[in-house]
Amino acid sequence: MKKVFAFFAIFMIIAVSGCIGDGITGEKGLCKSAGGEWKEFSNTCVDSCEYRRAEESMMCGMAMTYGCECGEDKCWNGESCELIVEEIVNEVVEEPEAEVETQLDVIYIDILRSEYDPAEVTVQLGQTIVWTNQDDRTHAVGGAQFGGDSGTLQPGETWNYTINRVQLYRFYDTFYFFQGRIFVE
Repeated sequence: MKKVFAFFAIFMIIAVSGCIGDGITGEKGLCKSAGGEWKEFSNTCVDSCEYRRAEESMMCGMAMTYGCECGEDKCWNGESCELIVEEIVNEVVEEPEAEVETQLDVIYIDILRSEYDPAEVTVQLGQTIVWTNQDDRTHAVGGAQFGGDSGTLQPGETWNYTINRVQLYRFYDTFYFFQGRIFVE
């Protein structure tokens, strides 16, 4: 009986020390070794490559979850921080000065009770998007490409973001889950 107990005790010490160690095991350890930061997120999409590369809108559940934050130009693929390769179009187009000024116009998106108006916009690089809460409830605009969210917007408040990359931007209401997209030409 003492031999069985001793064997069991040794087995448990080995098992527990493998789990406790330096506190970094599994996906959390992979994240840290890849140069990412293991942190708490307020939605289920976190910083995943699947979400950032999706062609169609993905629903992100509002639930506190943990994931790997890899940085602005990387995403977590479940094993490592992966560089996001974006299609960048380098073309020189000479346009009259007046047309260049119109490209810098501000694009306005209204936040309504359960939708954005408009929900999809096409913009030029460098344009600014302004979201205005037109509802009588609080809302917040979120999106992985923004590197954060608007914070809580009270009725009548605005938040803006200047488009700085040629990519598809997905955004969503962090309270009520409706979504929108920004296409950059």
